[in-house]
Amino acid sequence: MFAEDQEDLAWRVKQIVIDRKPTLLSAKFSATGLYLPPGYLYFLVPLFMFTNFHPDVGIVAVVLLAGLTALFIFLAGYALGGLKTGFIAWALYTFWPLLHTWDRIFWNPNLILPASSLALLAILKHRPLLAAIASGIAIQSHPQAFMLALLTLVYFRHRWAMILGILFISISPLVLFELRHGFVISHALFQSPSLTFHPYYLLFIYPFVILALTWVFTRHRLLIIFPLLFFITNLPRIFNQPTRPDNLANKLAATNVALDQIQSGQASPNIQIQGSAAGWHYLVWYLSRQRGITNPIAFHESWDQSPPGTVIIKP
Repeated sequence: MFAEDQEDLAWRVKQIVIDRKPTLLSAKFSATGLYLPPGYLYFLVPLFMFTNFHPDVGIVAVVLLAGLTALFIFLAGYALGGLKTGFIAWALYTFWPLLHTWDRIFWNPNLILPASSLALLAILKHRPLLAAIASGIAIQSHPQAFMLALLTLVYFRHRWAMILGILFISISPLVLFELRHGFVISHALFQSPSLTFHPYYLLFIYPFVILALTWVFTRHRLLIIFPLLFFITNLPRIFNQPTRPDNLANKLAATNVALDQIQSGQASPNIQIQGSAAGWHYLVWYLSRQRGITNPIAFHESWDQSPPGTVIIKP
């Protein structure tokens, strides 16, 4: 998919590299005035540069981070009860459809699961420094990471100074931005409307839930039937994913057709989207750049009166 969240990340990376505008901020959190530190953006920079800013590069980041999550969960299970426990923990993560909904798409919370899994492993291994680093990484991704940081502080309270120091370093870009701009984020946050809760705001707890379930399933050999039933019943849902209306391949094909008409002179350099324009603006920029189109193309979700020759894309 390539919609609003994916386009926002791609635009921000493009501004850092091509427009040469380094940033101290990443995505804005929901309808609040809170912004996130930019760590995830700078992680994405080399991936976008290597693929010449192809919009599909997000799947590379997703696969890398999902692989790290699986590794950390396996190691946490192994530390808890050996090879069998590690394998069951890995399998629960791999075949849990609800997690596929959240960590198989390219968006800002991508760091939450690998960072939370790393923090869990650090807790089992009694590594406060590693847990603090994992919490700091998670903060680059979503505000729910502050709950993970609080858990790290409580569990390793005898190392609170070191942990707070690392957490401060992780949010230091936000602190610097606030100091330079008169605390505009803080003011906007206090004036923001009430927050609407979404289930993925608790994404950080899933590695802990997975390990707790794994511990239960390994208490008696007969209980192993429950994870086996879980895998069998969920396999069809995993391998038969429905096609999304915001499918990237479909959007790229439609944008290419529109640019073909513009380049051949059959249409004016104006593109109108019928429906949501989320994701299309970046695709027009990317494909225009690939084709060497230097003339600006006017892009709009809707015009009251479209200019003559406007190309209309119907998602």
